[in-house]
Amino acid sequence: MVRIEIQVDLNYDVSAPGADFIFNIHAARTARQSVSNESLLLSQAIDSTVHADPATGNRYLRLRALPGPLSVSYRATVDLNHDVADPTSLAEVPVRELPQIGRAHV
Repeated sequence: MVRIEIQVDLNYDVSAPGADFIFNIHAARTARQSVSNESLLLSQAIDSTVHADPATGNRYLRLRALPGPLSVSYRATVDLNHDVADPTSLAEVPVRELPQIGRAHV
């Protein structure tokens, strides 16, 4: 297992009348990756939601910011359990056969 610490700090100056944001900063939760600790701090007193894409495990933070400064601070401790395979057992996959990338559901 490998443990990593993630820190993301973003700062914006939001113009009137405000703005909608979708961030992809949260660590994904997958079969090989778990989040043992995380925190999210927003400088504005606003509602936010986090949506997980069921196909990929990617998580998206959605919010509507008010005019003025906005700071978004995310921190997490992530545990990775790598899948180790014999390289000779792995087949090359052509780009055209790769699965579609997940998308946020709005």
